[in-house]
Amino acid sequence: MRWGRVGVIVVLVCASAILSQNRAFSENLHKISHSPASRPSQLVSVAYHAVATTNGSLGYIMEEYQRLVRPNLYVTGELLFGQGRMNAGPEGEIQRESKDSIVGLGVGFRRYIGLSHLVDLWCGGSVSVARVATTFQVPGEPESANEVSGLLKGSVGCRRFFGQSLAMEIVVGLAWPSLYPKPGMPDDLYASPFFGLGLVLVL
Repeated sequence: MRWGRVGVIVVLVCASAILSQNRAFSENLHKISHSPASRPSQLVSVAYHAVATTNGSLGYIMEEYQRLVRPNLYVTGELLFGQGRMNAGPEGEIQRESKDSIVGLGVGFRRYIGLSHLVDLWCGGSVSVARVATTFQVPGEPESANEVSGLLKGSVGCRRFFGQSLAMEIVVGLAWPSLYPKPGMPDDLYASPFFGLGLVLVL
């Protein structure tokens, strides 16, 4: 019982300290995240995204242009291209391996929250149109197919500046629909998580 009472007292003291600092912290964060002068007007970035799939592997390079339209809010244009590989075919049949090339164009947004003059957190989303060229590797001769698909992405990231014009960022997110969904599941019902690393340049 003694230790229980001590624990309750410690929790109450910590809660009181947190509440007393909460208002000041919120005001400081609001000032930081709404300072137009802290945001460059134009940025370009290049990133590599590795997509976690259950039925293959996929990676792509994304080039993105960002333009400031409101304090902390950017509109983006993106070009992505990459390659994927999948093992396809129903169970009990010959597995057919496919090789895919992907090229896409998209638009989106990013919303930034500044933690300091060097570090930013952000969240964003985009919609793209992608062309997927697939070649199935089958005995005898390859079979090819081309299709155009929509692609939705939602992501969060952290950006760290090194100097005035160069930064590095990490990003995690979800891409929908999945190119390589779980076996037996329609691709339009399954999203794939991804992880990315990139470089950012201030224009």
